[in-house]
Amino acid sequence: MMARSFWVVMQKRDDGKVYADLHKTDERIYQTLEEAEEALVKKPLTSCFQVVEMVAETIEEWKQEAPDKEASEHTIDPREALLRAALYSAFNLGQRYWQLADSERPSHWRKADEVKQKLETVIQHAVDCIIKQRGEE
Repeated sequence: MMARSFWVVMQKRDDGKVYADLHKTDERIYQTLEEAEEALVKKPLTSCFQVVEMVAETIEEWKQEAPDKEASEHTIDPREALLRAALYSAFNLGQRYWQLADSERPSHWRKADEVKQKLETVIQHAVDCIIKQRGEE
């Protein structure tokens, strides 16, 4: 098993760094560099975007490549992973919510309400999982 590359068209950051912020892409995954570059050229404000190569593999593939990864220092406690994922998701949803809520367009306000509901769902799910895990200890 091997990790696979894919490409995305992503907003450029002012500091020049590249992070795996998939929510800042054009919401498409390109199988080839050529497809991604073609999409970039067609994009308005091309100078504000860039093509970024990313790598993906399933957790099973990751574990098969080095079975001792379970015990390595890179392994994160499942509770920590859940909390991290929930916090990152909540942060991103919060950013999106305020972006939409601050808009002058009523259609954005409706979308803001949907995003706020997703945020509340993420928070509740994280709380429920943490409470459940506490009960299992």
